[in-house]
Amino acid sequence: MPLWDFLSGKKNPLQQIEKMTPSEMEKEQLRLEARQDAIVGKIKTLEKRKDAVLTEGAKKKSDLERKALAVRYKQIDAEASDYLAQGTFISKQIRIVGRILQIKRREELLKQEGLWSTISTVDAAELDEFIIHMRVDAQQGDQKANRLLESF
Repeated sequence: MPLWDFLSGKKNPLQQIEKMTPSEMEKEQLRLEARQDAIVGKIKTLEKRKDAVLTEGAKKKSDLERKALAVRYKQIDAEASDYLAQGTFISKQIRIVGRILQIKRREELLKQEGLWSTISTVDAAELDEFIIHMRVDAQQGDQKANRLLESF
């Protein structure tokens, strides 16, 4: 079942995501990428149709014919805009699925190392604070190392 079906359903989306395996997430990501490729192809086709209408319109001498082609151009452009909006939405979905997949892989690694049970019992706020302090300490350590390297 696609991830977005989970998220738009009545069930708790976080519980549904937790139940998904990394391989299910990878399949979802591939499905979304294939859908995005299809949309890109459709947009390219519509752009070619718009160019053809413009070329045809440049050849017409009658105002009525040019207006009719302008209407056709606007219809094609509106369809392309719809596909572009769909493509943008799917791009966001791909990024979200990719991030969740990274988390799932890290979770798997932490479970294999036996750290997941410890981390999962820590309060989220405490864990965030700990990670922030670790990043600050790492940055300070990097700065000290860089100063030492510059002195040589």
